[in-house]
Amino acid sequence: MIFSVEFSRNLVLNFQGELIFEKRSKYQLIRIIRTREFGKMLLLDNNFQLSEYDEYIYNEAFVHPAFCCRDADEVLILGGGDGGVAREVLKWPVKKVEVYELDPEVVEAVKSYMPEVPDGAFEDPRLKVRYGDARGLLERQKKKWDIIICDLTDPEGPSARLFTKEFYQLCKDRLKPDGILVINADSPAYLEKPPDGLFGFLATTVKSVFPWVLPYLQFVPSFFAEQGFALASRKRQEPDPKRLRGLKLGFLDENRLLSYFKPNRYIQQILRKRWKISTDREPIAFKP
Repeated sequence: MIFSVEFSRNLVLNFQGELIFEKRSKYQLIRIIRTREFGKMLLLDNNFQLSEYDEYIYNEAFVHPAFCCRDADEVLILGGGDGGVAREVLKWPVKKVEVYELDPEVVEAVKSYMPEVPDGAFEDPRLKVRYGDARGLLERQKKKWDIIICDLTDPEGPSARLFTKEFYQLCKDRLKPDGILVINADSPAYLEKPPDGLFGFLATTVKSVFPWVLPYLQFVPSFFAEQGFALASRKRQEPDPKRLRGLKLGFLDENRLLSYFKPNRYIQQILRKRWKISTDREPIAFKP
């Protein structure tokens, strides 16, 4: 079979593969396909989410920089239904991890058909999954967290409210005084995303709430582009690369970690542009 996989509005690639799982949940069409190039791939409404070939690159780059800056006992993951972020978090001596995931069908599909991604994370007694709208759940609970990780899909429709100044202020209010927010900030490569790419837009919006923000990039082969991330905190954070020693990792090492904390000329040029701040009243969002 030929599957059309959307990476951005103007980049759709055809993959020859096998359909392993397909189900339309209350929220989206969930597909898992097997390809020769990237192995099993998770698609939501035909939008690419991850591949078994290199998801570890994305998840290690996403999770571990924050943990190299501070100890963390309690961690909140917003989104992350595939379990890859949770898997990496649980490599640390955390006491409590909660996942706020919208769609329980995503979790069940991955557990059944891509179990190598969570790798037992959902069975770990330290982890609890709550189902529902991430913003609503965050508004209702008043708990303070050491680290909050936003592993969210692109801002389409109602999810646009998970990328605004008000939402990041809510995250800040739910962090401990020296806590760290981590976001996936999309890719600067796909510039058709409104209005001129998401990476600079999101970094600027987070910067409107937090005094210290560190955007960084990591190339992930199955995305065909560099993926953006950002750390944010009330105060400057410095990494201790020695913290990585002893972790079972497939990609991230001390040199790569330190490079994230020294933004290169490319990132600096992006951030020098004048970006609009996303708000609840005027959120960044894909046009239908």
